[in-house]
Amino acid sequence: MSNVYAATPVEDAECKKFSQGLAEYGNKELTCDEIAKADAVNAKAATDKAAADAKTAADAVATEEYACKSASKDRFGEELSCAKYLLKLDGICKSEGYKNCAEKATAEKNLRGTGFKLNLDALTLTSGGQKSGSAIFQNKDYAQYGVIVGTILRVIDILIMLIGSLAMLTLVIAGIFMIANHGDEAWVTKGKTMMLYSILGILVALLSFAIVNVIQSALA
Repeated sequence: MSNVYAATPVEDAECKKFSQGLAEYGNKELTCDEIAKADAVNAKAATDKAAADAKTAADAVATEEYACKSASKDRFGEELSCAKYLLKLDGICKSEGYKNCAEKATAEKNLRGTGFKLNLDALTLTSGGQKSGSAIFQNKDYAQYGVIVGTILRVIDILIMLIGSLAMLTLVIAGIFMIANHGDEAWVTKGKTMMLYSILGILVALLSFAIVNVIQSALA
């Protein structure tokens, strides 16, 4: 198959000079005919890439829509498009005192950055495949108090739980001191002192827990 137009030697020389420093031509000296063929190949590759990118984008949108429908069905009992699902989520975030879920995510991120965001799952025990968390965290919705107040109440609850746990542990150690004293009165005295402080610690924790619950009920 012959070309419609055949380049002259002078034109081919110019084409070779032109193509020598270009990456799309492999930095090679190409004749005008070879440049035309290379341009056709590059154009086809660009078209194929654009079509592949469009298909990938369409598949991504379809996957995202499927994920939104699945998530919305699990959460709200109905399949929603991503736009409607996000709108409904924003409505929930607004009911918690935020402008939208993006503002809520930013607030929680800032709290994590300052060390106030705590993972309550880390404070639960697993037994037989089921979680058994502390009663302090059972059925408590801290979000209803807002970000700052909710976080403060959450931290206070955790501190109360830790104080109570340490007091109980100290009480056990005090009992061991008193039982295994080996006739040493100093051990008995030390055990009694630890037991006294442990009981006081438990009383303080219980009193604090009661006060915090009263405050939470008032705020709710």
